[in-house]
Amino acid sequence: MSLKTSSRPRRAGLTGTILGFLPWILYWSLPAPWGPAGGLVGAAIIFGRQLLQKKPKIMDGFSLSFFALAALMLHGLHSPWFARWEGVLVFATLALMALASLAARSPFTLQYAREDWPREYWREPLFIQTNVHITLAWALAFIYGAGMTALNTLVPGIPPTPLLTHLGTITALVFTIFWPQYYPCRAVDRRLKEREARRPPWQNPDFAAWQQTRLFVPYNRPEKYGSAGWAGAEGAAGHSPGDGPGDGGQPPVTWESDITPGGTGEERPPIAGPASPLPIPLIRRTPPADRFDVIVIGAGIGGLTAAARLADRGLRVCVLERHHQPGGYCTSFVRKGYTFDGGVESVSGCWPNGPVRLLLEELGLERRIRFRRHGHRLITPGGVLDIPGSYVEFTNMLVDLAPHEEEGIRTLMGELQAAYYQVYQDTPRTGKVPAPPATVEETLSYPLDHPDFYRAMFYSWGEFLRRRVQDEHVLGILNMLTAYLGDRGPDTPAARMIPLMGYYVDGGVYPVGGSQRLADVLMEAVQEREGEVRLSTTVQRVLLHEGRVAGVSLGDGTCLLAPVVISNADPKQTFFRLVGAEHLPPDFVKRVERLRPSPSAFVLYLALERPAGLPERVFVRREGPLPRDTFGIGGFLLVSNSPLDPELVPPGCGDLTMITLTRLEADHLNRMTPSGYRAFKEELTRTMLDYVEEVVPGVTEHVVHVEAATPRTFYRYTWNHQGAIYGLEPEDGPEGPVWLDRKTPIPGLWLVGASVEPGPGIEGVVISGTYCANEIRAGRTGFTL
Repeated sequence: MSLKTSSRPRRAGLTGTILGFLPWILYWSLPAPWGPAGGLVGAAIIFGRQLLQKKPKIMDGFSLSFFALAALMLHGLHSPWFARWEGVLVFATLALMALASLAARSPFTLQYAREDWPREYWREPLFIQTNVHITLAWALAFIYGAGMTALNTLVPGIPPTPLLTHLGTITALVFTIFWPQYYPCRAVDRRLKEREARRPPWQNPDFAAWQQTRLFVPYNRPEKYGSAGWAGAEGAAGHSPGDGPGDGGQPPVTWESDITPGGTGEERPPIAGPASPLPIPLIRRTPPADRFDVIVIGAGIGGLTAAARLADRGLRVCVLERHHQPGGYCTSFVRKGYTFDGGVESVSGCWPNGPVRLLLEELGLERRIRFRRHGHRLITPGGVLDIPGSYVEFTNMLVDLAPHEEEGIRTLMGELQAAYYQVYQDTPRTGKVPAPPATVEETLSYPLDHPDFYRAMFYSWGEFLRRRVQDEHVLGILNMLTAYLGDRGPDTPAARMIPLMGYYVDGGVYPVGGSQRLADVLMEAVQEREGEVRLSTTVQRVLLHEGRVAGVSLGDGTCLLAPVVISNADPKQTFFRLVGAEHLPPDFVKRVERLRPSPSAFVLYLALERPAGLPERVFVRREGPLPRDTFGIGGFLLVSNSPLDPELVPPGCGDLTMITLTRLEADHLNRMTPSGYRAFKEELTRTMLDYVEEVVPGVTEHVVHVEAATPRTFYRYTWNHQGAIYGLEPEDGPEGPVWLDRKTPIPGLWLVGASVEPGPGIEGVVISGTYCANEIRAGRTGFTL
């Protein structure tokens, strides 16, 4: 069965394995004394051909060595001992060869299998494991053959039975034919089931039944019950939802079912289907305007994506945001007529089949927002480079920098471009986002359908590049974009870097009007689909009923009901502040506590009375910090958006933002006194201005406003743990990064954002929000993860 027409494994290496046994077949089939001679000639031809091709194989090397020894012992030395034990030695040699290859972690059948299978499968653990099993079967067959032959030699009265002697060999041959047809499918199926079993087992509510309930159950005002009717509601932390700052709004809602639908003399509302996911007395005490299908905590791009998609699919959604504008880090602010961005300087995924573009098209927003492509400049100790807008020209530029590595550079750039396209090739049928294989067939065919991207999954970014290129200058250029994912540099997983090749293939873009525009159009999409976005609204805690999500309580004591809550907030804030660790499994609590925050940043915003005179994005990489720098700044990014959108600044003026990553945590700055923190920021501002002045001499003379942001600033506006700008970092697992599951242990509670798969960046959180929405309610494609 051809790999081009089916993903089901074929007989891995069977042809090559049989060819490897050809000398032994000659040995066993030719009459004495020609058997050893025939084996020697056959082994010499096969192994000699392999040496010429520089592809020697373990088994053929063993075969040639054995038959050369046999020829010497039988025809040169005429050894009677060797002649007597020849049969045993044959099988013992083969068993030793098979066991030695296993000990060397290079099963001998793997070498033959690689000749029959495409290179894309060679690093697949399942492919290797299958050959381990086959090699072990041959080892056992050879040991059995050696034992049977030894028995015939030691007990002369037993007549030799070739069929019984070679029964192990026949069994191993049959195993070689059929095991690759069975085991990979079974192993993948088990792996997929185990992956699903590791996820919380709860199911989404029946939205049809819930919608009838929230629409038709009448609202009974609290005063109808009197003060005795309002029992203390149990929130996530064991307190009344009205406790804490802002208490004094709507009375706390009781979770007790002491009042039945008929207990007030009112007629029971029509409810179809399964029982309501929330108790009827609770629903009666909540105004209809505060009943929703889904509540989203945090109006970051991940939360807005999930909210807009679910509203588009007919659910009533409410987004709650503590800031006065949506977007999270995707926000803009104005100082003296200059518009700056809170954290987003470039957007990927806006190219054909890109998740951001597909999101906007599906929601009908593509005409409401315009993107403009920005340029890149790289400044290194070796000089200044302006990155071309064409991928071909970019490749040629790298070749000009290292002409001695032209072949490796062109091969690498071809692989990167192919891998990039493979990431997105399935998005039209996988819920508008790249998705991992979900079935046995998809998993087995994935390496062949996505060969270049699949290959990258086994490497760090630095390792993947160095397979082809060694020139440090070229490597430094290709490492430039790792800063968009954190501070791991070349140690960043290659699979996470491949999507960023879009900056070179299709170009990075910036929204006209500032990054706030993207958040605004997604908010509009929610509102136009009968959803709500409540700004300047703080969520006090997530409310639970019998261990399941029931809604949220707000800072003013108001309670909103919904059987599903999506948190776009920092996971540590979500679990330890909004839910409460006592409601979570202890192992899960320990895991969340272990998660390390990603880097934060120092940012300097400069309003200039003239244009900055730089390309829109300038990456600066230094050999080390300035002598007077106490902050350890080695590399940074300069951003100027006014060339892309002159309306962001007053006429004839310019803007410049400097961004550098730091591991300094917000807690350290929060412990400073007000005067100490003020002095810290003043020193930071002076130091960062020195770096800017080095790149743009004289620029400080044209500054009309300067402002600095620190990890403390980012924590203040986002509540991200320690002011992290890329969320919580995933744990390292044997098969790559291990992210928090978007499906939490609390039934009805989901996560989206930079701390869950696939990670940070506008494109990453759009994918995260889409994943979540697709799991809660499938889209028009019917795709769910």
